[in-house]
Amino acid sequence: MANHVVLLGDSIFDNGPYVPVNETVSDHLSAILPAGWRSTLLAKDGAVVSSVAEFQIHRIPQDTTHLVLSVGGNNALSVSAYMLGQKANLIRDALTALSRPLLDFAEEYAR
Repeated sequence: MANHVVLLGDSIFDNGPYVPVNETVSDHLSAILPAGWRSTLLAKDGAVVSSVAEFQIHRIPQDTTHLVLSVGGNNALSVSAYMLGQKANLIRDALTALSRPLLDFAEEYAR
């Protein structure tokens, strides 16, 4: 049986707009895979955890043998933008405010 690697997630894998031609993660992966292996890029720049489940997982090819997931950076960026706008007089208050988005992320990622 031939091996088939599928990349899921965000721009960590779908990095074409940010690197020179022929220097993407997919390009590098294809160059180092053993003979007979293949790869498929399902990751999309801008994806968040929920979009992997909603738009990528159902597209995983039937013959996939290996999944690689990198997602969460865009979730963190949106939380950080929200958190930077918050005020806290005590570190305790800042950590409490941060705990809800972290718990939400953990729950979403687990799903």
